[in-house]
Amino acid sequence: MESFLKGEKNESYGLIYEDGMVGYILTSKLLDELTIDRVAINEKYRGYGLSFVLMNKIIDKNKDFNFTLEVSEKNERAIRFYKSCGFKAEGKRKDYYAQGESAIIMWRKII
Repeated sequence: MESFLKGEKNESYGLIYEDGMVGYILTSKLLDELTIDRVAINEKYRGYGLSFVLMNKIIDKNKDFNFTLEVSEKNERAIRFYKSCGFKAEGKRKDYYAQGESAIIMWRKII
């Protein structure tokens, strides 16, 4: 993660509550595309809509970018979340993950 954060086209967005980090989203930019590389919310704070709030802040800040991400086809909760943020499944990468799981490629395009 440290090498990711040092990239000049990479950005990290975090949620701080009281004295600690409760969640973050890592992104990278290439031309007019912004890739969502990782979304994480501390288990204790899940179910409060924090990832939705954070994702929408990122979308608002980067209105001129098309967004893309890859998510495990078995991660139904994440797929529902991304759809609620305006992402659409537009492709699949077979055997993308270690145990032969495929990745769903999702996009949120500029309107």
